[in-house]
Amino acid sequence: MKDVEDIGRTRGRALGAVAIVQFMVTLDMTVVNVALPGIAAGLLLLTPLVDT
Repeated sequence: MKDVEDIGRTRGRALGAVAIVQFMVTLDMTVVNVALPGIAAGLLLLTPLVDT
């Protein structure tokens, strides 16, 4: 019976890890999208890298 509890605990930890990774990827994409126009202006690029 203890094996079933261990499987549930392992699945819960895996789900938690996947949720944290998804949050980190979303946060990274948001930061890049916000910072990209400023980086382009700082580098004096004439063509826009993204649509703003």
